[in-house]
Amino acid sequence: MRKKKYIIFGFLGLIILFILSGCFLQDRSKKTINLESIEIYKAKEIHFQDLLKGVTCIELGKNTNTCISDSWKIDVYKNYIYIYSLTSLDILIFDKKGKYTNTIDAQSKGKVEYPVDLYINKKSQELWVIDKRSIIKRYSLSGEEYLGNIPLTYQTVAFEQLTDSIFIIYDGNFDKNIPWHIAITSVTKNSKTSFYIHKDNSKKTNCYIPATLFAADEKNSVIYTKLPLNDTIYISNYSNNLFLEPFLQLNFKGKYLDLNKWPKKGFTDRSYAEMLKSGKYITRISSFSFASSKLFFRTKKGEEKMYYALDIESKSIVKFKKLFDELETETPATSIQGSGENSLYFIFDAKSLLEHYKSTQKKSEFEVINKLLKRLNSTDNHSVLIVCTLK
Repeated sequence: MRKKKYIIFGFLGLIILFILSGCFLQDRSKKTINLESIEIYKAKEIHFQDLLKGVTCIELGKNTNTCISDSWKIDVYKNYIYIYSLTSLDILIFDKKGKYTNTIDAQSKGKVEYPVDLYINKKSQELWVIDKRSIIKRYSLSGEEYLGNIPLTYQTVAFEQLTDSIFIIYDGNFDKNIPWHIAITSVTKNSKTSFYIHKDNSKKTNCYIPATLFAADEKNSVIYTKLPLNDTIYISNYSNNLFLEPFLQLNFKGKYLDLNKWPKKGFTDRSYAEMLKSGKYITRISSFSFASSKLFFRTKKGEEKMYYALDIESKSIVKFKKLFDELETETPATSIQGSGENSLYFIFDAKSLLEHYKSTQKKSEFEVINKLLKRLNSTDNHSVLIVCTLK
């Protein structure tokens, strides 16, 4: 009898261990680790140009008077420049000289009705557009040829590729049936999936379609993730496709409106507007990008806005209020619209750019900008892509 009890207890113990192990594998982000904290409030203030090696300018759509009202994401690959906007529900495509070549929207092939993200699949050499949070629409890099679609297993508002078939995806808090924010999975059905960053359903929070969520360091095969209402930066590595864990904690000395400070019943429109106006908290972290071994982001606290650059290797951090020549982007969604290995991308309205330098009555520190200004006039109705190359 005693032997039977030992067998039963041993069997139960194995079951419990198996269950606990399963939970651990499904949500590794909850494990206890000593997370390094970066004291953001101690950042040294600099001028943005201190980080710059140089700038280049590309006039976009001057041949067609194509003015971009609100750029959410810029991707530059091979001979193409891709400009995505959730505001105008389209993807504009230009060649590298700035000539307009194509538009992907509800009227184009494939009929993209509600794009929430675009992605250049370098493995398959295709342009992918997430439509209506539920389907990937595939195009040739030029956007001229529609190649079909891939239905998504989970609601998705942003994703990045880890391997040929494995992706890291974010649901934007739309999928109430899945208790995690992040899934690492294949885009095909019946695939093995790992989930990370558990949702707190005890609080009424918003749904999000962030303009910037993932920042890719392709040289080192790393993806960084920064979620809304979360002061932690997470890391994934291409070489381990079922992997995501906390990397750094951003310490704002209690001034960031994270989930812990979010009211259980959420905000009313009025209370949220009052809180924004008060400037009590940093309510937004946007422009999350990676370039030249640095993570960039921008904070908003009341009317105060600040850019930060965090060096991944030294963990040192600096801040700056505006771009070079006191420039400030006007796009509401995100100030830094994209990045390359050693560069950041910004969109400006040509007319506004000309007016800025006329109002300051100063020449630019960069001769390429001064040459551009000589070509512009007050009737221009196109946009300018400024590429800032970092040291």
